[in-house]
Amino acid sequence: NDILKDYLYRPAFDDVGNHWAAKEITFAYENALVEGTSETTFEPDKNVTVQEFTKMLVTLLGYKEMAEQQGGFPHGYMMTGSRLGLFKDLYLEGPDDVTRATVAVMLVNSLDVPLMKQSGFGANTEYIVMDGKNGVALETFRTNLAIK
Repeated sequence: NDILKDYLYRPAFDDVGNHWAAKEITFAYENALVEGTSETTFEPDKNVTVQEFTKMLVTLLGYKEMAEQQGGFPHGYMMTGSRLGLFKDLYLEGPDDVTRATVAVMLVNSLDVPLMKQSGFGANTEYIVMDGKNGVALETFRTNLAIK
């Protein structure tokens, strides 16, 4: 029931309550795709940097743990993004705001990156690259879109 969902909805940050993207920001925060600028603020109209967008894509692709092992934000995510080919055909310099063109190129570059998925929990946690090798099916954003 949409009324109940709206009633139960609580924004993740104090400054997104009436923002047009409040629900999407809260969803992205709850799924570890974005972080706030503090514990209580998000600054929803602030521009997104290349590093921040890279972190979102790397996390969506399932490579968050790898990026964190490489040093976390921003360098670990940038190194992982580079390794995955997210920056192909781009010249990036510094922590610039991401442009619409850069977003488009990075999204296209991400379509065929094999997703990484977690298998098991606790001491049995493993991460599997869904590359179509070693008995696992190939799974990418593109293959997932084709299924739908």
